[in-house]
Amino acid sequence: MGTHSANEHEQRAAEELRKAQFVEETETWLRTDPAIKEWLQPFYGDGSLFHSNYVRERSQWADLGTFWLGVERAEQLNLLDEAYARLWQIQQKKLFNLHCEWRAGRVELPGIAVEADLDDWGDDIQQCRLVPPVEADELDLYLAYLTSDDCTDSGIFRGDFSGHNWQKYDGFRRWLRAEETGEEDEMGGFFGIMSGLVCPYPAWYAYYDQHRGTNFYVSLPDVRGPGPRRAPKYLRDKYPEMAAAQAAAEAGDAAAQQDPAPAALSVPAPPPATPPLPRLDARDLALTETLFKRFESQELLHFMRACEYRAPETDRLTELASEAYEELKHLRHPTPIRASHDWREALCRAYMDQRKQQVAALLPQVFADYCAREAAGQPHPRRLPHPHRPVAD
Repeated sequence: MGTHSANEHEQRAAEELRKAQFVEETETWLRTDPAIKEWLQPFYGDGSLFHSNYVRERSQWADLGTFWLGVERAEQLNLLDEAYARLWQIQQKKLFNLHCEWRAGRVELPGIAVEADLDDWGDDIQQCRLVPPVEADELDLYLAYLTSDDCTDSGIFRGDFSGHNWQKYDGFRRWLRAEETGEEDEMGGFFGIMSGLVCPYPAWYAYYDQHRGTNFYVSLPDVRGPGPRRAPKYLRDKYPEMAAAQAAAEAGDAAAQQDPAPAALSVPAPPPATPPLPRLDARDLALTETLFKRFESQELLHFMRACEYRAPETDRLTELASEAYEELKHLRHPTPIRASHDWREALCRAYMDQRKQQVAALLPQVFADYCAREAAGQPHPRRLPHPHRPVAD
């Protein structure tokens, strides 16, 4: 312990000595270099204040420059990673359309016996040859989506881009059916989403359907059913024993996993005999306030408002706006802000817009590299190789 502390003290002392020598060298250079004296001649004063400030800042930049340059490079790599992940969303949508056709019994696919086989390809989309390569017009469509208001999941608001979340056939259908019929109970609320029983239909899929006329795919009848379930490929690769046990346990439950409504989504459900009751949301502050107004004293109502409306920083939208500001304040270029009735929404949108523009600017190069690998017959990595990151993971 003593030796370790001594080494630390020696390292700190050596670092402080290096900084002092750097400052002394800078001061000597400013004081004696004729070129510096000539440069200062047009200015008023002896330059002493400028000298001291220059010495201090030059030392600080030399000391911290490597760190902040690394931060900038890390942000560029983060943008590049997002651009690369987004390119594969094009393939995920094409695979999902094929997924729908396979479940409807319209196509036979090599190596696909149960739905879990398609899930595996969704998890390993970079190596999937069931769908043709990305075309230039598909990239153009995706760029239009990315820069539109339909796309709201970039940067700090980015969702989960992992492959095993793009082929949720049953969960997507339940979500769309609930949206179409207005049956909120079928969506299962927060529990349904967290458990995976219900999955929000991706905004990119909806945009693709709207512009390519492919809405009918997800409405095709489910003829085959899901078949035996198994853990996602990324989990089986990591925990092979657990995956084998889970597969054996779930093999007999295939019938219970059948889609409860194979009919097309476009067939509306019959209207209920009586209007549904409104949802009683425990987190609805406006609803709670209504109850207070009716049954509580004015004094307690004032207490409630003082407690709940005193600290807007606890509001989720305010938290997001604060995160957006932290990102925006480091930008070196002006960022336009669209008009909005709420400054927090405007700030979040400004961050989102500039972030998506940066990712969109990188996608053509990512696509060009993709095409080069395709032409050379090289495999596509799950993630782009960066310094300090293995090529394959």
